[in-house]
Amino acid sequence: MLSFRAIIQSGIKKIYVHEQFYKLSTNIKRDNWLGHDDITMQMFDEADVKLVMLNLPNLKVDAYLDGLVYHFGC
Repeated sequence: MLSFRAIIQSGIKKIYVHEQFYKLSTNIKRDNWLGHDDITMQMFDEADVKLVMLNLPNLKVDAYLDGLVYHFGC
């Protein structure tokens, strides 16, 4: 999946990310996605797309990643 290309081509310059989920997803090593995050970040840097981390520890949400459920803010 190359969704980062669509983001860049559409002209989006700022992406807001749930910091706790971002940290979780970068800590989990997923064989199918190895290297993908590095390429995405490099392309975002080159296109001047900024990631804004939102620290929301009290946000009560469930996140689904690789078939598992993670509970945040519970």
